[in-house]
Amino acid sequence: MQATNSSTANSVDALLTTLYGNEAEILSVQAIASTVSSILGSITLLLGSIAGISLVVAGISILSIMMVSVTERTREIGILKSIGFKKREILTLFLSEALIIGLIGGIAGVAIGSGGAYALPALLSHSSPGGTNAQGNSFPARSTGGPQAPGAGGVFVAGGNSRPSSASSSPSVQLTPLVSINLAVEAILIAIIVSILSSLYPAWKASTVDPIKALRTE
Repeated sequence: MQATNSSTANSVDALLTTLYGNEAEILSVQAIASTVSSILGSITLLLGSIAGISLVVAGISILSIMMVSVTERTREIGILKSIGFKKREILTLFLSEALIIGLIGGIAGVAIGSGGAYALPALLSHSSPGGTNAQGNSFPARSTGGPQAPGAGGVFVAGGNSRPSSASSSPSVQLTPLVSINLAVEAILIAIIVSILSSLYPAWKASTVDPIKALRTE
């Protein structure tokens, strides 16, 4: 069955449910869109939680790496200080390294995330019994025989001998990923900020190293 316009789609659903009861499955674009929106909302929440946990883990990992780097380069820091490097310059040196780590990690993350965004629709694509069209029209999975005739409530009944239109012959839901330059830049900036914040303490510790003790370090 096909509603005359999208505003009567809900009344068509009610009418079909009254006529067929449990003998037919009634589908509409509104119901499918609601289901897809619910699924996407759950996926967004899940991915947001994973992203938050990933940022925390990444921050801890960068902190550990920088602390190890400072420990292993204690003698190098002492040499730099002995030739005139100031605390501010040592601090800037280690923060610059953290910036590079964040930049490389951000670019790699954007590349992997973009690939996943284009692969995800293929996993979420599904087909439904019966069919729907773009105007929110609905019809049961099985149609009864007989010629086309106008029905009550602004409904046209399509008989079994009628050919389905091209608009209602596609049962799949198409999802198009949106990967913009702004999102990519924001993701890279977040990676850089997390990297720099995680490296503040190791960089400060490196800048306060005693050059005399550092030069005695093997």
